[in-house]
Amino acid sequence: MPAHDFNIRQFFRRAPRLYLRQHFEERGTPMNLDWSQVKPRNVQALVEAFEGLPEEIQARMQDEFVEITTLATPAGKVQILDEATFHDKQQQVAAELQKLNGFFECVYWLFFEHPDCWNGAVRFAESDGKRRRSWRTRANMPRLGRAATSVDGRALAAAITELFRQREARGEHCVVEQYRRGQKEYYFAYAQDHRQISLEYAGGRMTNRPHRPAFEIIFIHDDVRRTLSIWHQGRMERVQGLQVAFAQAVLGRVIPARSPRDVRVYDLGRFLDPDFTFRPSAQLGIKQAVLREMDVRFGGPSGCKVAIRLDATTQAHVLHNLMEVLLQVIPQSLVQVTRVRLQVEFEANLHGTRLEPRTFDLRTPNACTLQEDAAGLLIRRMLEDHDIEPRQPTGETADVALL
Repeated sequence: MPAHDFNIRQFFRRAPRLYLRQHFEERGTPMNLDWSQVKPRNVQALVEAFEGLPEEIQARMQDEFVEITTLATPAGKVQILDEATFHDKQQQVAAELQKLNGFFECVYWLFFEHPDCWNGAVRFAESDGKRRRSWRTRANMPRLGRAATSVDGRALAAAITELFRQREARGEHCVVEQYRRGQKEYYFAYAQDHRQISLEYAGGRMTNRPHRPAFEIIFIHDDVRRTLSIWHQGRMERVQGLQVAFAQAVLGRVIPARSPRDVRVYDLGRFLDPDFTFRPSAQLGIKQAVLREMDVRFGGPSGCKVAIRLDATTQAHVLHNLMEVLLQVIPQSLVQVTRVRLQVEFEANLHGTRLEPRTFDLRTPNACTLQEDAAGLLIRRMLEDHDIEPRQPTGETADVALL
């Protein structure tokens, strides 16, 4: 969440009072405040007490409030457990999260009890919250073939510095933070931007203060699936330069600036198996995911197409029953599933509320109609957990021209 979008009153209303009080006390800022009078609908006394603190303490705590809010979402448990797994405490953390009520309690518990997991979980939440239109993924990357190290992060920082100094006369300094998330390696790069003048308040007085802000770039490298995703709010040509820089610095390979054709496809044939069912983990909060529609092509490009649609009152197993009848007369080798429609329902939380159901399509070769929201993030994780992702066709060779 950007700091300018943060609402301190809304935060005080949503955060549990017990944890708020502990937060202030552990930061060495006990206040002359009757906490029993602080209610979700009446936080004025807390706002006034907070505004009475020294500016530097307010700034530090507000930064922490923003991070807590960023992580306190339906996807927060997943992001927390992803980082806890790296620290070999996934089972311990998962067991504790199940005992807690609400997103803010889970996040505050991590904040106090497992600070070693904090930065990674917040970075994952920030990355997951980026708009998809600013992400670009390149397939067919060369393999690293080993675990990433801190040396790779430093080499990437140096490559980013060199790239932006040569092309745009900025980026003189760059810091890269690394986090491992399952089989993916995350690199959060913060490069120095052009010098700017901004209006700021210091000691209650407005000043024109020169400063050197940083701009952010996120790299997500999956060495198993050979993909590199980059989040950057810039032109495609700049992203292509970043792809080349990453390949040279981290993978030790030279690749062309233009990305090769993405030939990855969904293997939708698994939905022909009547025994295939989704079994989402409890942390995703997904009650069930069922197949509601299927488009099938028989006999290759010149064959016929069949579309099966279930209405709202028909049980999901009926679709597989129909497919079994068709497969009795047509060899499965001549059947290609070109589209499936899935319907996902979520569990209610302890307060009785739940995310709205989602219906979406997976379509060959690699299209997915999931929306960019918390529910979409959880569903995408479920698909990943069930190994449903676009991948190289069997026997397909890398389409990377090495120079």
